[in-house]
Amino acid sequence: MHRQSIDNSKSADLAAKIAAFTAAGGKVTQGPELKQVPRRQRSEPKAAERPRQPTKPRRDESKAKKRQRQHAEIMRGYEGRLNADELADILGVSTSQVRKLAETYGVEILKKGSRSGPSVEQLAEMRRLSAENSTLRDAAKWLGVRPHTLRRWGDERGITFGRQP
Repeated sequence: MHRQSIDNSKSADLAAKIAAFTAAGGKVTQGPELKQVPRRQRSEPKAAERPRQPTKPRRDESKAKKRQRQHAEIMRGYEGRLNADELADILGVSTSQVRKLAETYGVEILKKGSRSGPSVEQLAEMRRLSAENSTLRDAAKWLGVRPHTLRRWGDERGITFGRQP
């Protein structure tokens, strides 16, 4: 199938040629030049807008505040022991929300990777295991920490593990 085209030679009746072309199944892809529509002046008022539907109240503010206070109380239970990621998992909120709550309610949270050392219970257990001549690996398993961490804690406090001469 070959596509018909309009002869570009000057013609007195271009409209008749276009009509014959389209009647024969051709498609006109180029038309007369379009005129631009004049824009309204900025000083003219806009067309009347639709009336807005009344909005539903989003959420009772007291409920949100109550939830924040509950989260802050839960966070106080873990104060100084967990970082924002761990608290966010417990509360089911984002880490940024945890940081915001901590700042608002004055709750201390750890920075990631800033654990200061063994707890009082772990320290007592380290001393007991050291006195029993437990190996570093066994003591680490018992305390639930990595051997490298236990070695660092022991070096900082003068506690040694394993067979002593």
